[in-house]
Amino acid sequence: MQQLPPNPIITLLTDFGHEDVFVGLMKGVILGINRQARIVDLTHNLRPQNIRQASFLTVKSYSHFPAGTIHLVIVDPGVGGKRRSLLLHQNEHFFIGPDNGVFSELLAEQEGLPVRRNCVSLTDNRYFRSTIAPTFHGRDVFASVAGHLSRGASMSDFGQAVDDPVQLPEMKVYIDDETIRGQVVHIDRFGNLITNITSSLLRQFRGFQECIFQIGDCLINQLSRTYIEVQIGQPVAYLGSFNTLEIGVRNGDAAREMNIDLDTEIRVSLRAIDTEKDM
Repeated sequence: MQQLPPNPIITLLTDFGHEDVFVGLMKGVILGINRQARIVDLTHNLRPQNIRQASFLTVKSYSHFPAGTIHLVIVDPGVGGKRRSLLLHQNEHFFIGPDNGVFSELLAEQEGLPVRRNCVSLTDNRYFRSTIAPTFHGRDVFASVAGHLSRGASMSDFGQAVDDPVQLPEMKVYIDDETIRGQVVHIDRFGNLITNITSSLLRQFRGFQECIFQIGDCLINQLSRTYIEVQIGQPVAYLGSFNTLEIGVRNGDAAREMNIDLDTEIRVSLRAIDTEKDM
C-alpha cells in the first residue's frame, strides 16, 4: 500500500489558461473533499491540446516536490471519448490524468531499469462527482480523485490495475560522429527554445563548447554558460535549468525573432555547416 504524508501537496499542470473559471473549479472540488489540501499551480498556460509539451514538463517538474506529492496533469483533447483515466504511482509520486500520452516521458524515464510502478484505470465512480460533464473530467473526475487520494484512499479503491498506458512515439535524438539532431519541445514565456538534447548527450562530443548550433536560419558558434556572455540582442546557446540545450536571445524573444515553433529541428555539429547544402 502506498504511503502518503499528512495533507500531501497537489500540483496542477493544465492547458486551461486563466481567463476562465476552470482552474478555480478544480481547486474548489479538491478543497471540498480535503480542506487541508495544499495546492500548487505549476502552469495553466500550456499550448492547447499539446500532449507532448505536458509530458515533457511533467517529467522535468515532479522530482522537485517531496515524495507523496499528487500531480494532476490535464491536457485532454479526447475528453468524453473512449480514452481511459489513469492514476499512476512511480518514484514515490502520484500522477492523475487522461491516458493519452501525457505520462510518456515519465514512463520512458525508467525504460530498461528496475522501477516500482503501479497504475490503475479510474473506473469506480464513487470517487467522482455525482454529475460528470462529458467535457470537464478535470473537475468531475481527476480533481475529485485527487481529493480522495489526498485523504488516504488506496490506489486499488479507484479501479483495476493496468500495464499498458498510452505512450507517444518517442521524439528521437539522432546522433552520428559529427552531428546531433533534436527538436524544440517547449518554449517558455521569454521565448527561450528548450530542446530534447540533454547535457549528457552533448558532452559525448569532445570539445562540445565549440560546436556549431543551427536552428532555422540562425547559427551559433559556441556554447555559453548564461545569457550575459553575449551582447544584448544576440542569440545564445546554453544548458538551461532542465539540463537540456536551450537557444535564447539576450533580452529578447528567440521564438518570435527567429520565427521558431515547437517541434522545429535543432542541429549541433562539430564541423562547419554548409548552409546551402544543409538547410
